[in-house]
Amino acid sequence: MQFSVIEKKSNDLYVIYDMQTGGKCCCSLYTLRQLQNMGNTVYGLHLDRTRNVVQEMTKEEKIRVKHTVYSVDETKRSATTISKGIPLTKEEKKKLKEKQELQKEEEKKKQQYLLEKKKLEVLRLQEERDKEKELSKWKKNRKRAKIYKTKPLFILTSISEKASEYDTTETYTYTVYLHSPTSIRVLTQISKEFSRAGKGFYVDSKELNNLLKSTRGNLTIQLRLQDCVTEELYPISLAVASEFSYFYMNYYTDERYSIKLKASDGYTVPEKCKEYSTGSVAYGDVLSSYTNWLRKLPYVY
Repeated sequence: MQFSVIEKKSNDLYVIYDMQTGGKCCCSLYTLRQLQNMGNTVYGLHLDRTRNVVQEMTKEEKIRVKHTVYSVDETKRSATTISKGIPLTKEEKKKLKEKQELQKEEEKKKQQYLLEKKKLEVLRLQEERDKEKELSKWKKNRKRAKIYKTKPLFILTSISEKASEYDTTETYTYTVYLHSPTSIRVLTQISKEFSRAGKGFYVDSKELNNLLKSTRGNLTIQLRLQDCVTEELYPISLAVASEFSYFYMNYYTDERYSIKLKASDGYTVPEKCKEYSTGSVAYGDVLSSYTNWLRKLPYVY
């Protein structure tokens, strides 16, 4: 058996620790020598020339640096009694039971946490696979914008949202391609209809026709509109740029946010952006709705 001398209480009174049972009791130096002679290992007892020397040790068989006092019955036990194993006291048994129950509970919680973590990881991987599958399907079935000589081609490049204390306005930026005088007349008609709604923009038809001639039927302009245009309402071709920008500015709270969504990623919102919000605006929800909308629009090279 293995024992460790963990405390020297007085000149001939030592506390010995049973490394198998975890029990403690007191004994004399003579008893320590008896235990060693019986073939047991006693850490802390060694022969120095002609006399036995006792050194305080820890329960882990290391030399004790700081003296520790243990609450143990100071009745000296015999070597025969000790060699049978030192039993734990009722209090020690209670503490050991509580410790084991606590360890069992912690292990149970740890296993539950690992199980939940594994489930979440499986769900995350499945979600990623579904997104990749959806993106691949979208890229495969994505419609290409039809370009007509008589229709202006509106390519959506960005949306800017500006808010004040009581009002919010949106600005849609388009790159517009014009290939004929007819397409310029369509643009003029759109301008008039926007004017009726109080969101008009100026079109100089004469200047545009001159520019169209100088560019040999390949005129490009940029428009910033207070509303979006659709193919259902106007005789145009509509598409989205390969890189779409979104900008939000709140002049009342001085909050701002901007992001770029790329066609190569399916206009997907990065995970870190989904969690971002300021004030009452949850940008993840706003941008995710834009993703679904942009994916429905045709594309141009």
